[in-house]
Amino acid sequence: MRPVLMGLCAGLCLSACSPEDKPVLRFVALGDAPYGEPAQVHPPYRALLQNINAATPPVVVHVGDTHGDRTCNTPLMKVLRGFMDEISAPVLYTPGDNEWTDCGGKDSEVVLDVDPLERLSYLRKTYFQTNTTLGANPVPVQNQAARGYPENARLRVGSVGFITLHVVGSNNNFRPDNLEAVKEFMARNAANVAWLSDSMDHFADADAIVVALHADMFTPLSGFHKGWHRMSPYRDIGILLGQKSSAMEKPVLLLYGDSHQHKVFQPFPKYRPYLHAIEVYGFPDIKAIEIAVDPTARKPFTVSRVISP
Repeated sequence: MRPVLMGLCAGLCLSACSPEDKPVLRFVALGDAPYGEPAQVHPPYRALLQNINAATPPVVVHVGDTHGDRTCNTPLMKVLRGFMDEISAPVLYTPGDNEWTDCGGKDSEVVLDVDPLERLSYLRKTYFQTNTTLGANPVPVQNQAARGYPENARLRVGSVGFITLHVVGSNNNFRPDNLEAVKEFMARNAANVAWLSDSMDHFADADAIVVALHADMFTPLSGFHKGWHRMSPYRDIGILLGQKSSAMEKPVLLLYGDSHQHKVFQPFPKYRPYLHAIEVYGFPDIKAIEIAVDPTARKPFTVSRVISP
């Protein structure tokens, strides 16, 4: 067995397990960092990565926003891409809005001469050029490359299925005043819906499923108030997540970032009892979280510890 595959298996039972017990998987998640001047924020971020490696997780999930708003230059993005390969475990990464949608427009009355769609193309070429995870020890994934969305991927770790979806903040690039942006959103949204549906069916025999995306869909700015407004760009994904989790009757975790407000909750505990949600930390907190998965527990997804620089 290759060392990385041994690592995937070793992460399944980190506490004493009897044959009757479901194994517990622990994995690490992070996002929305580092923001700011590289000289100030890159050293603590690199220290964070070293501490993540010391935890020896079987997989790491990055939910996007590898850098701050409106800092979309290629040299910086190359450095941040390099950080991914400092992580020993396989890394599942899904893009955030800062990587592309927020690269154009105005910033303090200065027009930014950056094309978000060009940045998206660059992102796909540099982060998703192979059918594998990122990280120092990548492993194969299934993805949606045939449809043009290689960033949408899935990976099984033991009895847990992991799915990434390219759903970002900043209204998911749905900008009615920009026809090209609307076209991009509609095509990607349709691809996301198809990928989520197919992937959850693919993991029908899994004990639990983790769905990772960037956007905080649960805010009024996202068109959410006890549910999604019919014009919300997150409505299709939100509704499908609830429907699929209830139909499968197994725990599903929505893992995301975007708002920089770490929390653990159930969006609809009464009507969608199998759907759970965790938001990672975000800048100025340069932190990661270790999430324990116990499909038989009353709370199947818990934050077992916080990892700091």
